[in-house]
Amino acid sequence: MRDQTKIIKEIYQQINQPNVFKFKQFESFGYGEIGLSWFNLLYEKHISKNHYEIENQLIEKILALIQEKEDLPPNLNYGLAGLTVLLNSINNENAYFDEEEFLIDIYEILSVGCVNYIKDNNFDFFGGAIGILNILLSANKRIPKLISPHLEKIIEIIITQKISLHTIKSEYEMKLDKYGETIFDKTLNYNNGLAHGLPSIILVLSKLQNTIPNDYIKSLIYDLLNIIFNYKNPNVNEKEELFLENIYFEKENNYRCRLAWCYSDLSLGWALLKTGKYLNDESIIGIAEETIEHTIKLEQSQHLLQKTKLICLCHGSAGNAYIYQRIFEETGNKKYKETAELWERNAISNYENGEIFFDPQLNEFTPNFSVMDGLTGFGLYLIARKFPESQSWNTFMLLD
Repeated sequence: MRDQTKIIKEIYQQINQPNVFKFKQFESFGYGEIGLSWFNLLYEKHISKNHYEIENQLIEKILALIQEKEDLPPNLNYGLAGLTVLLNSINNENAYFDEEEFLIDIYEILSVGCVNYIKDNNFDFFGGAIGILNILLSANKRIPKLISPHLEKIIEIIITQKISLHTIKSEYEMKLDKYGETIFDKTLNYNNGLAHGLPSIILVLSKLQNTIPNDYIKSLIYDLLNIIFNYKNPNVNEKEELFLENIYFEKENNYRCRLAWCYSDLSLGWALLKTGKYLNDESIIGIAEETIEHTIKLEQSQHLLQKTKLICLCHGSAGNAYIYQRIFEETGNKKYKETAELWERNAISNYENGEIFFDPQLNEFTPNFSVMDGLTGFGLYLIARKFPESQSWNTFMLLD
């Protein structure tokens, strides 16, 4: 198998060519140039060993962006929450700033943004309240004195708004506005994925319940879990998924095998595993283990392992490898490490074959350098595997 360091160096050279496509959404970690800046920082730090002042330069770049963009949304994907993840990731090892003092205003803005999303029933992970809440919960581990009042306010709003499973918006139809930008439109039915689905809501609310116990939040979590469990495949075999990837209440549901971070039994299993641990509920952990185990045994998974033609973190080989690796780190079960290695070899094969991003409109593979869909995400995966201390950006993908 190819030397991983050589591949990382090749990726660094490719994404820093002058003719690399410049992203419109500069401020996005997942889909913009900020993600490329983060990869470059980790490359200089861990591969070149020449990172002095680079961290401060990236901090200054992020702060300038925050100050310049008055309309910067608070969400994780294209907004302030994602940039806050990177600020804390930079600060993770060397403490460039005092987080409580340096980010006090930003955490206030994030808290207000989270509350407003909740009032709008927007519990999306990438585009709504859940992603922000996850950032606040991570910060609370380090600076509870500052963050706990924000969490208390969020719980209060959830209760006073009478948030229930019938009002939560967990997935959105996307359309283009008059300027050609992608926006979220109307509510669809639920999906079982981390990006915009029920698993992210359940996982993050269970973190909140573990931090500040509340009967209403706990009841809401179990109501959401029951939606998923009510749609479990009654015919447990090696032909189909255990759970539906999409739950439709008014039309026929079908089981369709897909392994991905954005939605699948794999990411659902991860969410259930973490939820069970946060709630200290062995029954949920048992269902999580069954779900994850089934993704390995599933005949279609074996087919996907051989035929997946995408490398990306979102729904490609590198993302599947990373999830299995995190499951191994969480459980210590070596079979998940072995499965991660299988998907990693597939990702390297994707890389060698130029299977990075498939454009359905052009019906061909095209260059893509973003974190979620392209080459930079594969580079970040390889760095994370070689240097575990660089994984503080996992918060962005709910794999922390």
